[in-house]
Amino acid sequence: MLKWIHKVSQNASYITSVCNGCMFLAAVNLLDNYRSSVHWSCNEFLANLGATVSNERVTIDRNRISGGGVTAGIDFGLHILSIIKSETDAKVMQLLTQYDPQPPFQSGNPETAEPEIVNVACDKIKTSFDTETPDYLEILERAIERKKDFINN
Repeated sequence: MLKWIHKVSQNASYITSVCNGCMFLAAVNLLDNYRSSVHWSCNEFLANLGATVSNERVTIDRNRISGGGVTAGIDFGLHILSIIKSETDAKVMQLLTQYDPQPPFQSGNPETAEPEIVNVACDKIKTSFDTETPDYLEILERAIERKKDFINN
């Protein structure tokens, strides 16, 4: 899959991802010297794979466009639509989908959430990683090693 991603990227006008999808792009050197958004819990992982982490909901760096967490995907889609079609088309789509976010709380990122909420979320993420992918740190280390090998092959 990683070889396919790298291959199709060679002719792509845009190389994009939402949430943790950028980890695959970074693993095949497509984010070296590029800024990229990722879910905040994976900032360190993305940096370890050679990307420059951005905390923006949507990051546009030349032909690389990335969205942070999954809800940033809607913002991401509207940005891309404005680029490939027009701002008017993006605004019409926003209206058609009635995208008018009004979250009941301001805890959508670690910078605005209360510290105790951030701590609980981090604990849940760690528990999820430990349960679902207990060897995630080893996987990351192998990905970094493969990335070095990928350059040479």
